[in-house]
Amino acid sequence: MKRFIHIFKIPLIIFVVFLIMGIACKVIADNRQKVEFVRNNSTCPLERVFDYADVLTDAEEEELRKKISEAEQLCGTDIVIVTLNQSLKDYAKSFEGRLGYLQPYQYTMVFADNFYDENAFGFDMPHGDGVVFVDNWYRESDGGVYSWLSTSGKAGNQITTRDSENMLDRALDYVDENPACAYGYLVELIEKHMNPNVRLGEDLGGGISVLVGFVAGLIFFFFH
Repeated sequence: MKRFIHIFKIPLIIFVVFLIMGIACKVIADNRQKVEFVRNNSTCPLERVFDYADVLTDAEEEELRKKISEAEQLCGTDIVIVTLNQSLKDYAKSFEGRLGYLQPYQYTMVFADNFYDENAFGFDMPHGDGVVFVDNWYRESDGGVYSWLSTSGKAGNQITTRDSENMLDRALDYVDENPACAYGYLVELIEKHMNPNVRLGEDLGGGISVLVGFVAGLIFFFFH
């Protein structure tokens, strides 16, 4: 019996440590106050889906509005989707006096930034926290079809250029076959990236994992 206990002593101790850490993680997560956001901008339009390219059905637009509304409450960030099917060359060229020479891939960027500012979007205040995604289905003179994710406020601080590119690459991989699904997935990626409660859980879980590994290694080292 003593030999049996000796053989399984270390695995049993490690199991107990993991169990205690898991319970502690659950208790901390359940009792820590979740971050809640209160909207302070009543200036901007209530609409969040501007399907000028008409690539979504009415039902798909409504489902996307619902998904966006839920995401905005969780991350305190306006999320706007705009689809187009027109050349933005003349529109963008009118801003070259202020911005300098613009390449075709920059046309949607200019449109997105101006669309956000002109409508005074922002969850916390006009021109505040938010993102606008513009997807232009038109093929410009260089043969490219371009989209852009414009960020403002805390979204501009938390979503880097690389983050934006990664999210668009993942979401728009199947936009031609199912734009509604692609746009919905993009909203999910933005919400996950901006939601402080998600980041809290990830940070907490990562910290607990490191601690458990350290304690388990220390126990193993001690008994050997």
